Amino acid sequence: MKKLKCFLRAHVGEHALKKKQAVDELFQMGSDFPDSLVVDPAVRNGEEFATTELIGKITTGRVMSKILAEVLNDDVRRFGVCGMGGIGKSFIMEHIYNHLLTETNKFGWVIWVTMSKSYDVILLQNDIAHELNLDLKNYNKRGRAAKIMKEFKRRKRGVLILDDLWEEFYLKEVGIPETGCKIVLTTRDLNVCQGMRCKHIKMELYAGKSINGGSTRLQKM
Repeated sequence: MKKLKCFLRAHVGEHALKKKQAVDELFQMGSDFPDSLVVDPAVRNGEEFATTELIGKITTGRVMSKILAEVLNDDVRRFGVCGMGGIGKSFIMEHIYNHLLTETNKFGWVIWVTMSKSYDVILLQNDIAHELNLDLKNYNKRGRAAKIMKEFKRRKRGVLILDDLWEEFYLKEVGIPETGCKIVLTTRDLNVCQGMRCKHIKMELYAGKSINGGSTRLQKM
């Protein structure tokens, strides 16, 4: 009996060792082939903005409805809202951003980036990588773009909002794919919308008032 117990313990120990080796091999395979993993790290689907109550609700609501309809239109891949500073572009887009967070069946993620006046590819890459939970350390600019591009392509389609863009740039330089990622931007310069190949809406003052203070006129291009 004593010999039998020793034999059983040895057999169980050998079986456990084989199981551990199998698990270690699976972990190794996962690290060698990260694309084969089933579960992706979650993309930040940001917190809602603490927006102020809409002023001039009828006019502002119409503006928002027109912009939101274009953003939700599957045939529109890039969309821009242009108009002079202080007219209410960001104000409206914050409300639209909050709404897009609820469109979970349509968009897998929504990212908001506030642009700097002078376009900086590294800064933009850093902002996007932060939202995608990416580590870009030890990568050059081209490598960073490739890593961001790869991550975007792994994800369900989403919306990238670029607020207050001052100049056009090449999406691929940053790592933003042409498809699967809807670009929505606000800018003061109509030429930026055209340079980024955006369908766009131009917001203009009406009766000397902005969105925040009342009536605004839209000119759809």
